[in-house]
Amino acid sequence: MGYIIDVLVGNIIGFIAGTVLTWSSPVQLDLEHPTDAPFGYPLTSEQTSWISSLLALGAIVGPFVFGILADKIGRKPTLLVCAVPFLIGFLVFSFVLYPWIFYVARFLMGMSVGGVFTVVPIYIGEVAEVSNRGALGTSLNCYICFGFFFSHFAGSYLSFFVFNLILSIFPATFIVLFFIIAEESPHYYVIKGKLDQAEMALKKIRKGSEEVINEELMEMVEKVKESQSGSFLDIFKHKGLRKGFLICVCLLGFQQFSGINAVLFYVEGIFTYATTNLHPKVCSIIVGATQFLTSFTTPLVVDRVGRKVLLIVSAVGIIISEVPLGIYCYMHIKGYHVEDVGFIPILCLVMYIIMFNTGLAILPWSMMGELFPDSVKFKASSLATSITWFLGFFIAKYFPSATDNVWLGIAFWIFAGFCIICIPFTIFYVIETKGKSLQEIQDILQNLKRPAVQGLQIDLEEA
Repeated sequence: MGYIIDVLVGNIIGFIAGTVLTWSSPVQLDLEHPTDAPFGYPLTSEQTSWISSLLALGAIVGPFVFGILADKIGRKPTLLVCAVPFLIGFLVFSFVLYPWIFYVARFLMGMSVGGVFTVVPIYIGEVAEVSNRGALGTSLNCYICFGFFFSHFAGSYLSFFVFNLILSIFPATFIVLFFIIAEESPHYYVIKGKLDQAEMALKKIRKGSEEVINEELMEMVEKVKESQSGSFLDIFKHKGLRKGFLICVCLLGFQQFSGINAVLFYVEGIFTYATTNLHPKVCSIIVGATQFLTSFTTPLVVDRVGRKVLLIVSAVGIIISEVPLGIYCYMHIKGYHVEDVGFIPILCLVMYIIMFNTGLAILPWSMMGELFPDSVKFKASSLATSITWFLGFFIAKYFPSATDNVWLGIAFWIFAGFCIICIPFTIFYVIETKGKSLQEIQDILQNLKRPAVQGLQIDLEEA
């Protein structure tokens, strides 16, 4: 059970990343307010769009920086380093009120967000047991979504100064707790040839018999011996690595082009534009609460139902929620009378969050820790994460211009279109990793030509 405590404590940094991701939504209106802006003057929409989107730009760089650190100094020290920009950033927001400082802080915090999404899934995948690796891997999303909710709620009712000061407490707390409680990944010790330390770490996180621990240790040793250190080019040279990388990048791409960053960064702006019957801050709190409460669904069912079924259900639900939302926004800008159905945006976005949490929110990240062998795990994960956040930056930077014209409705239709493409991709190309060891997954990637309609049928029957 020791590894479960490590995962639960380690996931606290996911909560912090969640507050960082949605930080711009509750403060956007304050930053642009003529009298309440913390700088003493309002920022332009162009300035606030940079404050929002620079996070994603930093997250493009972060996976490489923290991926290299995780290979060099270990998973635990790397996650501790990840928390430092979060702590400094929130303190800067509280005390240093210059827009260019905000730009720098958001970029550095974005680097840490990219590191979190790269290192945490791999850390969990290495310390968890096969029987509950899926549930623990997807538990990260619960923490992230609680961060979303906390940011929306606290940011709506606290002053700008107090809000950021409170947020700075969490990275400070994480640094202390994770340093004291968490163990380094035994897998990392084996890679570095420190077998005595690997054995000690296993004894602390497994609590099993001496025989079971030694058997798992020997399996790690054999696996590391078989895996020679690879380069970025190896990802594209070998059939299995190409398949795993394509699956990972495409799923993360579908995740981003489902419109999640547009919703997270600008949810209050969307509701202000859509003229719902509720105050935009109340709507954003409802969305945040929905994200958190529904984030528990996937960890509870993923190891029973499987990854593929949940991904397909998630994509279908997002399509159903975004198409009518696009129609509403399009009709509103065209001058049609839609005030009588002002509940549609909140209803659609709540459904969107529920269905996004069902699969696309976390499964692409958790599968990233399953699809790559040790030889290229951090290199492939870093590259895939960087590509993902490049797409996130593109959406975060240019989506606000859509809210000023007819493109808002069309944007939601485009997001739904990508989810339509996601469905056949998942059915015919994504492999099922439920209940399989990391070595079995690699064997499937090397040999399987057409994964997986059969695997999907099995999962549907079990579900």
